[in-house]
Amino acid sequence: MRAQVFWYPMALMASLAGCGPNEADDAASSASEATEAVESAFLEAGFAFTAGDGLLGVGADRGSAAAAAAVRRAGQSFLPAGCATAAQDGSTARFLFRNCRNTLGVSAIYGALAVRYELTPEGRLRATLNALGLRAMGASLDLGATVTYGARESLITADVDTRTSGVGLRGLRLTRSGQYTLSWEPSTQCLGLDGTWATTVPSGTAETSLSDFRRCMGRCPQAGGRMTHRKLNGAVVSVQFVGGETAVWSISTGRAGTVALMCSN
Repeated sequence: MRAQVFWYPMALMASLAGCGPNEADDAASSASEATEAVESAFLEAGFAFTAGDGLLGVGADRGSAAAAAAVRRAGQSFLPAGCATAAQDGSTARFLFRNCRNTLGVSAIYGALAVRYELTPEGRLRATLNALGLRAMGASLDLGATVTYGARESLITADVDTRTSGVGLRGLRLTRSGQYTLSWEPSTQCLGLDGTWATTVPSGTAETSLSDFRRCMGRCPQAGGRMTHRKLNGAVVSVQFVGGETAVWSISTGRAGTVALMCSN
């Protein structure tokens, strides 16, 4: 039996062999929930990264200066040209999107986003993102996230505190709350993501953890990334990214399969 699930930003298929109808449905549902939790995080991460892209080291010594810089960069951060309008309101940058894509490749963006900037006592740039019904790639996000930016060696980093809800790419309603760290390497255009958050879907709440995940622009996920999704009923979904166009998943109930990522290297 074969059940369809999705991976951001492309479809994938989860293969379920040798199981009965109820077991297959349960396994497919658990794998789908786990995947939805991670793909939602990546949709959010696209906005979190873009909100601070190019703002480090521009002399923004206060929130209003960062907001002004973000408004000036709107035409570079969101394409095609003219798809986004931006205006400054004190320390807040307000964006209105009409079929945009951002620098991480999140596309079909519609709706409004407000980003309020400030500096932490340590002098780090912080952005608070808020949106209701922000659409991206068919998903709808009620976005709430606080993002604190930094730099480490050749990486641009961001610590994200998320409290986002909405409807995912497959129509699953979910709420996410927790923390993760994203890292961006400009020289390779690769994004890394590590963190843990609570994911609540109609069937219950689970703890989702992602580690060592790395994906470069236009490429499939690299080998080494791992994700676990621990449900309150005790079931644990594990996904191992092995490089290339497939990943391997297993569920603690005994089911396992391969996931064909609809990407190409």
